Amino acid sequence: MKKLVQLAGFSALLLGALPVGAQVLNPTISGDNMLCPESTGTVTTQVFQGYQWYQRYYGSADTVLIPGATSQSLLMDAYNYSASYLIVEVTDGVITEMSPEFLVDGWAFLPPFVATTGDFTIDQNGNTILCDGDTLYFELMGADVDIVWTNNGTPIPNQTNNVLEVTSAGNYHVSGAPAVCPAFIQNLGVTLSVTVENCSGLGIDEKTLSGTLVFPNPATDQLTVQHPLHTITSVDIHDKTGRLMKTLIVNQTATDIAVNELSAGTYFITVHSNVGTEVKSFVIQK
Repeated sequence: MKKLVQLAGFSALLLGALPVGAQVLNPTISGDNMLCPESTGTVTTQVFQGYQWYQRYYGSADTVLIPGATSQSLLMDAYNYSASYLIVEVTDGVITEMSPEFLVDGWAFLPPFVATTGDFTIDQNGNTILCDGDTLYFELMGADVDIVWTNNGTPIPNQTNNVLEVTSAGNYHVSGAPAVCPAFIQNLGVTLSVTVENCSGLGIDEKTLSGTLVFPNPATDQLTVQHPLHTITSVDIHDKTGRLMKTLIVNQTATDIAVNELSAGTYFITVHSNVGTEVKSFVIQK
């Protein structure tokens, strides 16, 4: 059976019951107060004769005894201890006291995603096409260190930055970790497939548009697309896998697009005009 401890008024009752001249113990807790995902940490208190550790989850009123936690230090894992308060009960053989609560928090990260910029085209089937002589850039978001880019499953030498310049076809992938938790390596959830083609042979218009504004980014339920000079004829929205999610006829310099039906994640919007096309990335945040 779990032992529940009611802390309110405990110290006052305890102090009132102390023998005359007895020393107050004043236990405190120190140690790791921020845990990375899938990591461990340690907290400790001063030296006493006996110890018992307790835990209260954030938002709960119940303080629960931690079975077997009877040492001066407590080893924690992120799954069970993030977002909780710790208390240690100590004794010197005569007096027993509770420490103040010690908050243990944890880092949480969104999955990494990649933004794509540069000269490229998304065809009607959602495939990313790089025309001969053009360059696109993959920019990894959500990771800062231990970045590894691969092409067709092979690590790309000397590519450890969050931006990768792409001029050749392949199936690209990337992994990395946030700087505050360098051991927490996350992999991109999709493969970034690029095809290099003779675009004139495919009938793809290589004329490019620039200066399109797409906001807010991240968006929740509405996205605005605007160009200060040119009329936007239509827009296409694809997800990260290249699947076409929405097509709209615009024929004006600005339009609002409802995106509330889209799931959270990264998307690409292809903006068409009579002077060329431009591809921008945006994020849906729920």
